[in-house]
Amino acid sequence: MRIKLIITLFFVLISFLVGLLLYTTMPEAMAVHWGASGEVNGYASRFVGLFLMPIIMCGIVGLFFVLPKLDPLHTLDTNYSDWFCLILILFMIYVHGLTLLFNVGWKFNLVLGLIPAFSGLFYFLGSMMKNITQNWFIGIRTPWTLRSEVVWRKTHRFGARIFQICALIGLFGLVFVKLAIWFILVPIVVGTVGIVVYSYVCYRKEMKN
Repeated sequence: MRIKLIITLFFVLISFLVGLLLYTTMPEAMAVHWGASGEVNGYASRFVGLFLMPIIMCGIVGLFFVLPKLDPLHTLDTNYSDWFCLILILFMIYVHGLTLLFNVGWKFNLVLGLIPAFSGLFYFLGSMMKNITQNWFIGIRTPWTLRSEVVWRKTHRFGARIFQICALIGLFGLVFVKLAIWFILVPIVVGTVGIVVYSYVCYRKEMKN
C-alpha cells in the first residue's frame, strides 16, 4: 500500500475542509496573485480562492497514483514519486495557507513568506534526485538523459548539487528583501540551463567512448 500518497490525500482533504469552514469569513473577491515586490495584483471569486488550489492538488495526487503504470520504461520508483508528490503538495498547502491568512486580514509580504518554502522545495528535490532511477516522468528528462543511463546518473548527481545551491542562494532574499525574487529566479534559470548543457556534454563524451 502506498502510505505516503494516502497521507498526502488526507492533507488535501483537510484543505477542502478548511475552505468550507472559512467560506463565510472570506471576502467575495479574494487576493490570489502578488507582484515581485509583494503587492496584490490579482483577485478571484471566493470559491476560486478557497477551492481551486485543493482541486488542483487532488488532481496531482490522482496523477501520481497512476504514473508508475504509465511509465514506458516501467522503472519509476514509487518510493521516490510518492515522496515527490507529498513534498509538492505540502508546498502547495503552505502557499494556499499564506493566501488564506492574507485574506482573513494578516498583512505581510507574501514573497518573503514564500522564500523558505521555495528553498526547502528545491533542497529536497536536490536530495531526492541523486539516486532516482531513469524514468519518463520525474527527474531531469533531456533527450540525452533518456537515451543513456550513465548520462542520467551523472546529470542527476550534478543537478542535485545545483538545486541545493539554488536553495541556499534563495535564502539571501530574506536579507536583501528588494532583490528577493531575483535570488530565487536567477539561480534557477541559470542552474537549469547549466544542467541541460551538462547533460549534453556528458552524452557527447559517452558516445565517443
